[in-house]
Amino acid sequence: MSFANYIEKYDRKAFGAGSDKKPARDRFSALDVRKMFDAGTDKYDESKAEAAQMVLDYADSIKGKSKMGGGTRKALNKLKGYLKEKSNDDKPKNTDRPKEVREDQERFEETRLDKPENQMPRLEDAYASNEGEKPNASMAAIRGGDDLNEWYQTKFVPHLEADANATTSEIGDDSRYFLDKFAFDPPKLGDVQDIFDKYKNEIEDLS
Repeated sequence: MSFANYIEKYDRKAFGAGSDKKPARDRFSALDVRKMFDAGTDKYDESKAEAAQMVLDYADSIKGKSKMGGGTRKALNKLKGYLKEKSNDDKPKNTDRPKEVREDQERFEETRLDKPENQMPRLEDAYASNEGEKPNASMAAIRGGDDLNEWYQTKFVPHLEADANATTSEIGDDSRYFLDKFAFDPPKLGDVQDIFDKYKNEIEDLS
């Protein structure tokens, strides 16, 4: 049996929300989404993108015929992520980067602001910076401002510079890469003197 047949014969009353009711209710639950997707990838050897697309198509086909809740929508949205991965995989990629481009990319990764060591300092940390001291809102605000100013100069600005450099390097390298992938070379022009002599002779023959 194919995955398409499995989907066609899937019993929406057997699992998940609604299956424990008397009588069982027709409901396409988040559990159903996961079971169907897992069957496609594990039992029928479909790729994640193919299985996700078939489950999403099935969900569209039963709208109005079966109940779906918020959990179902979240599970379906998760499957859409696999389609984006497939779309990105289908695009030609330039992976053989020159050393200079790789260095710019590495510098960008090092300065990413979502890394713990590069995140913006919090004001509440300034209040707790000196244990045992009596809380002083004014001094805490000053310390917090100093910390933020230091972060701006040593983390935020370098990250912007690294981002700009990496983007510029990648665009330049991609332009060279895809220009080399053109299927046809630019048309070659003939010898200008030959063209001149050809039309000169034809004009003289008319006179």
